Amino acid sequence: MSRTLRRVLILLAIVALISGAARQVLEPGKPFAQTDIAFAVVVIGIGFAWFRHDANQRGYKRSALLNTSVIALAIVALPVYLFRSRGFAKGLIATLVFLAIAVAYSLLEWGGEYVAYFAKAA
Repeated sequence: MSRTLRRVLILLAIVALISGAARQVLEPGKPFAQTDIAFAVVVIGIGFAWFRHDANQRGYKRSALLNTSVIALAIVALPVYLFRSRGFAKGLIATLVFLAIAVAYSLLEWGGEYVAYFAKAA
């Protein structure tokens, strides 16, 4: 695992925990809080920064459409990029890792909510 990817994953974990805690503290009980929008923008920015770094490192020419798609529809555009830049087998593995990271983000966000809930109750 590259140092940049490790930093991105740590940063995403921190953002997920803070996002969950903020939702619990500021708007408890709501499935979608206004704070989610701000944190979504942060996560999209982190994802796009990783995408740019990865594409530059691999010498992959990014188009304006792909750049825009990664920002607007990351859940679709990043797997497309991963398959194009790595081939089928490695693209499939990278896409599965991407989905695992998305699940882990959700679980960490949920964990942040519970930590804030129990800290508030104590």
